[in-house]
Amino acid sequence: MSKVRYLLAELVRRQMFRTLGAYIVIVWGLAQGFAGLFPSFGVPDWVLRSFIYASMAATPLVVILAWKYQFTMQGLVRDTGNEDTELDGTGLLNHARARHDTLGISPIIVSWQSQGEAQQRVESSAPIVIGRDTGCDVVILDPHVSRSHAVIWAHNSAWYVTDLKSANGTWLAGGSISEALLRDQDVLHLDENGPQVTISVQDTDVTLVSGTHP
Repeated sequence: MSKVRYLLAELVRRQMFRTLGAYIVIVWGLAQGFAGLFPSFGVPDWVLRSFIYASMAATPLVVILAWKYQFTMQGLVRDTGNEDTELDGTGLLNHARARHDTLGISPIIVSWQSQGEAQQRVESSAPIVIGRDTGCDVVILDPHVSRSHAVIWAHNSAWYVTDLKSANGTWLAGGSISEALLRDQDVLHLDENGPQVTISVQDTDVTLVSGTHP
């Protein structure tokens, strides 16, 4: 997915166009109402002009708020947009990478499908970061998924998953986890009701991770 398409997807996901459209309609409606009411009460014209100018000046603030906040099934959720805080700020990703080793581990094959996209796959022996950001190894464009949601990594001939302080959590076997050992046919949920990532481990010869939407 190109950066332009990703940006458009982010604008739609964050409801930027809907929010701006609603703001314009509300301001226009209020301005029309004030224009009809103010003369009846002797309110000078400069008051209406000041209202319009203030509304125009507030538009960037509306854009910022629409970018940083979103309505989800869990309520109003703040998306910081700070990749350093989500990805490296807690040190979880760096810690997973520091512990990662390939001894006794075959390369993993990861296949997934974002909304409106064809199925994709990647093969790697390195840790695999799952998230919504285009810099991740597995990109899943879904409002449930954080920019950097979780990382899959290997140690002592076993695969693990670590949640990267995601907004909605990583779920395994019906519970939210911070870090867990992965077993054959485990199913990860990115948010309790979000996209699924199915783990298939075959005696360390082949590990397959396939992402699907419920």
